[in-house]
Amino acid sequence: METSGHGGCFEPLASSAHETCVLNLASAKSNDPLSGRLECVSLQQGLSYEALSYEWGSPEKKHSIALENGSTVHITDSLYHALRDIRHEALSQGSRVVWADGICINQDDLKERQQQVSMMGDIYRKAARVITYIGPEKDDSSSAID
Repeated sequence: METSGHGGCFEPLASSAHETCVLNLASAKSNDPLSGRLECVSLQQGLSYEALSYEWGSPEKKHSIALENGSTVHITDSLYHALRDIRHEALSQGSRVVWADGICINQDDLKERQQQVSMMGDIYRKAARVITYIGPEKDDSSSAID
């Protein structure tokens, strides 16, 4: 099964509740394919997750992430690099629970997308941590950050 939306949330999200999806990003070595599990959650249940803020870049979806349920979600180059760079490398660390709009919001469902965008303030506020990803190192950019 293939999807470009959020694949793991087959039921539409509740429009009145503070419900969203989070990605349980599987740990893997840096060159291994991305994989994980999407889970629908209520922001009111106190789940610990990290919100990912990243540069959108090109809208072309030339990468994918394999989900535990057998579906594949196509993602942008920018999101692909962000997820690959933040995932845990040691299997003993387990999955990393992340909210990222490009995968946790069904981009093909206009109603859901509008509803989720209106909740983004709460999504970021309730996150245990917000990760700001500025892209992979290039042109010796790491020396500027140092």
